[in-house]
Amino acid sequence: MRLQVIFLGLMCTLILVGLTGCDDHEALLILSERLPNGRVGVVYGFVLAVEGDADEFLLVSGTLPPGIAFSIDGEFSGIPTQAGSFTFTVEAIDFSHDSIAERTSKGFSLVIEE
Repeated sequence: MRLQVIFLGLMCTLILVGLTGCDDHEALLILSERLPNGRVGVVYGFVLAVEGDADEFLLVSGTLPPGIAFSIDGEFSGIPTQAGSFTFTVEAIDFSHDSIAERTSKGFSLVIEE
């Protein structure tokens, strides 16, 4: 009986410190809070920071500034051609969970100045 209690205590400790590999998955989260402003005619580049394993990023709603692209790797890049404030939502996807994808989304505004 004492040996069983010690074994269970050891397993609980290993699970708490993530050494069993049973569920060492990190939750998917977009960490970037805001996007830096851009300027018309000036090269823009920014990569979203995430926690977890994002395999793919998508623009799911809204409109990017003309001249700016959003890549599957979570990178905004290009040369903006129009000033304004552009609001949109992006989604990060993790396909590493068998057939069920983990998804998270976040809304952003990107301001392009003259």
